[in-house]
Amino acid sequence: GVATLMATMPGLPMIGHGQIEGFAEKYGMEYRRAYRDEQPDGWLIERHEREIFPLFHRRYLFADVTDFLLYDVFDPGGWVNEDIFAYSNRHGDERGLVVYHNRFAEAKGWIKMSAGYSVPDGAGGRRQMQRSLGEGLGLHPDGDWFTLMRDQRSGLEFVRPSADLCRDGLFVELHAYSCQVFLDIHEVQDGPSGQMRRLTERLRGAGVPSVSGALRQLQLAPLHDAVRGLAANGSLRRLTEIGAARAAAACPSSAAAVDLGLRGPASEAPAALPVAPPTGGQPSTQDLQALLDEAQAPVERALRALVDVTGATGDVERATAAFRAGVEAALRLPGPGQDRLCAGLVDEWAWVAIIGRLIAEAIASVGGPESARGGSFDELQLGPVIAGVFRDLGLDDGAAWRVVALIRMLRQLPLPSSVSRLPAADRAPALVRALVAGESVRPYIRVNVWEGVSWFNRESFGQVLWWMLALDALEAAATPKLPKTRLAARFAAAKLLTAVLARAAETAKYQLDKLEDAARD
Repeated sequence: GVATLMATMPGLPMIGHGQIEGFAEKYGMEYRRAYRDEQPDGWLIERHEREIFPLFHRRYLFADVTDFLLYDVFDPGGWVNEDIFAYSNRHGDERGLVVYHNRFAEAKGWIKMSAGYSVPDGAGGRRQMQRSLGEGLGLHPDGDWFTLMRDQRSGLEFVRPSADLCRDGLFVELHAYSCQVFLDIHEVQDGPSGQMRRLTERLRGAGVPSVSGALRQLQLAPLHDAVRGLAANGSLRRLTEIGAARAAAACPSSAAAVDLGLRGPASEAPAALPVAPPTGGQPSTQDLQALLDEAQAPVERALRALVDVTGATGDVERATAAFRAGVEAALRLPGPGQDRLCAGLVDEWAWVAIIGRLIAEAIASVGGPESARGGSFDELQLGPVIAGVFRDLGLDDGAAWRVVALIRMLRQLPLPSSVSRLPAADRAPALVRALVAGESVRPYIRVNVWEGVSWFNRESFGQVLWWMLALDALEAAATPKLPKTRLAARFAAAKLLTAVLARAAETAKYQLDKLEDAARD
């Protein structure tokens, strides 16, 4: 705290290196050498580097006295707390406010008026005057203005109505010897929608990592609430059960299971969903259509919320219909000759990922890929929201985020059919190039560099190949009026191509730089 005062008060700071390094021995002109063998305190140095040194880089803000104001801090009883140092300073449009509690105790109070100081009275004498905190920081005393400030210690941002700061001051709560340095103080004017006021009322004085991020969350709240409602009626959970049960019935008992990496360690694995539908047997066509209606309704609500929140212009009805068609196509998997899919589709969490991808595709199609307001996970802050939906479906937190990462990857994953028009010899190398170009694919196959060589994980690569095959089959199943012979031929070609990539990975010994050449051979 004292070091903070030295770094932020007007004048020339005088700090010895021993104070930073934690030395106890005093030094002066009369000492020729150090008598103690002291080692620097690394923790104290690191704390200076984090808390104090950045303030020295902004000495221009604190060094002058023209706009320096020292404030009295009044406790709830109306008494001035002499143990709290509070002062502000300015340099151009930049402003800073420092508060330090110099006592081993808890304290709280209001920073409102400066201590009295002497100024010329214009008649050869001097007079005492005081200025408010609002005047010291140059704030608007009325209107829809809000003050944003960042605490340099915690990194949190705070927002307060400027009129309240001018009228009532700033309320602070301080622990023993605690210090707050408010920097980047600036004002913003609220718009007609009153979003800044609603955010201020929602935060109720609390700090946030980013005010702009919190404001964006407030804007997106209707969309997030609608997305959270996807799992509310249980229809998506029921569809995953039906999909896993149908795959188990269609697959030979000899099919080897595929670890899709969704559950994590066995100790973290969620309880499995029932393989058979709770009612026993497969649902009738009428029951399945009713279930699809139930699943479609919350998806449509989420898409309409997206339009309302972002102003997106995508076709909600078409996107909703595409989602439903995708689910219906997925439930037809695996089909004749698609035994390779069985190993993964008997895992109900694979169906969670498939349905999640279909929802993400619907959101993206409504938001528009070319729109700055479009439907990406990051721009719409949907990652934590969708992870919460998966937790509601039964996944633990780690597994829920793995499914979110998987959905990101599935949206970038190239399909074997995408290279079908190339000459046969060029298909596998082209698919490798498209595969490793995906920003979400490379982390998923755990690309890492060791001694200049890029390696990837064997098991993760095998999972990606299965997903390439599954998504290709899903896209084919969703293609209207595609003859069964064409479906079988397309699946056989995709199966062959993924097998080529699997052999190429083994030949390349899981070195990424050699994978394309191995696929060419």
